[in-house]
Amino acid sequence: MVVDYRKEIEKTYDHTCNIFIKKEIKNPKTFETEFITDVYIKNQPCRVSFKASNVTGNGEVADYTQQIKLFTDEKIKILEGSSIEVTINEETTLYKQSGKPMIYPCHQEILLKVEDIA
Repeated sequence: MVVDYRKEIEKTYDHTCNIFIKKEIKNPKTFETEFITDVYIKNQPCRVSFKASNVTGNGEVADYTQQIKLFTDEKIKILEGSSIEVTINEETTLYKQSGKPMIYPCHQEILLKVEDIA
């Protein structure tokens, strides 16, 4: 029996994501180059995993670290630095990509950081 690993992994994709990229445009009035955020991919099936750990430092308070990893189709080219909006159980969170995608034969993994909104 041949196992289709891609189909098995895709069965776990119970979240969706929108991927945003920065586009370079030229302002026709000022002739200056400006950057806009544009939707690159919308409603892409995905899965997000969270791994948390307490790191004890030299101080009395332990530091908390969290690793957030996005799993999705390896055929999608996600550029380093893209913003990724993930919807899990009707709750949406905006993340920024912190590294290059790790491409595997049947999926890709991308480490994310929560986007700082000031």
